[in-house]
Amino acid sequence: MCPHPNWGHPDHDACGTGFIARLGGAPNHDIIEHALTALERLTHRGGVDADGASGDGAGLLTSLPDAFFRTRAQEQGIALPEVFGLGFAFFPAGSASDARAAVEAAADVERLRVLGWRRVPVNTNSLGRMALETMPETWQFFVEPFHPTRGAARFEWRLALLRKRAESLLPARCYICSLSSQMVVYKGLLTPWQFPQFYEDLRDPSFATTFAIFHQRYSTNTQPSWDLAQPFRYVAQRRDQYDRVESAVDARERARSSSETYGWALAPDTRGERQRFGELRQWL
Repeated sequence: MCPHPNWGHPDHDACGTGFIARLGGAPNHDIIEHALTALERLTHRGGVDADGASGDGAGLLTSLPDAFFRTRAQEQGIALPEVFGLGFAFFPAGSASDARAAVEAAADVERLRVLGWRRVPVNTNSLGRMALETMPETWQFFVEPFHPTRGAARFEWRLALLRKRAESLLPARCYICSLSSQMVVYKGLLTPWQFPQFYEDLRDPSFATTFAIFHQRYSTNTQPSWDLAQPFRYVAQRRDQYDRVESAVDARERARSSSETYGWALAPDTRGERQRFGELRQWL
C-alpha cells in the first residue's frame, strides 16, 4: 500500500487561517460573526500554554469599518475628515505617554496629523496567566493627511512611512499592529474563544466590514507573544506557505538596500520569520 503523501511531512502541523468576503455588497457585521465562528473551529490548529488558558495567538484583519470608527472618534471629541487613517498599537504598561509623543513626532516629519487617541476597550476576565502578565495597553490613533486630494494610494504610502519612522522612535517593546486607511488588525495572545470576549469592539453590530481574514497561530520556533500573533498588517500565513517563498531572502536584501533612502531598515530582523515576510510583503 502506498503511504499517504502527507505522512512524515515536516510541515503538517501549521497555523489555521482563512477569509470571508462579500463581493459587491455593503459592509455587514455578519462577516465578523462568520469569521469568529470559523476562527473558533480552528482552535485545534493552535497550542495552549501550560497555564491552560493562554493561546499561541489569534486575530482578524478586516476592512476598515468607517461608520463604527467615526462614532468612536466622535465620542472622544474627534471630528474625522472624509479620508482618515487608523493605527492600532500595543504599548507596554506605563509607556503610553512616551509612545504617543513618538508617534506624533513621526507624523510631523511625515507631514501627517494625529487627530487623537482612543484606548481600546478590552475584557481581561478570560485571559490566561501568561497572557495577562505580558498584556500591553491597546491604543488606536486617528491620522489625517495634509493633502487629501493626492489620493488613497499616496496616503497609504505616507502611513507606511509614518509607521516605520515611528518604530525608530518608539520605546522598547512597542508594536504597531496596523496603520491604514483601508484595513485594521485586531489580534492578541488569545485562544479563538477568548478573542471576541477580549475585544469588545468586535461584538458591536456597527462593526461592519466587507471582508475578514482570520488566523489561529501554531507557534513552532518562537515563544508566543502579543506582537507575533497574526494576522500581520498584510498577510496571514501558515508555515508551509512561507517555506514555499524561495525568493524571500533575496527580496529582503533588496528591501534592506533600498532602506538607505529612508534611514531605517524596511525589512529589519524580527523574532519571527512570518513577521519578516509580512514586512517584505508591504514594501515589495
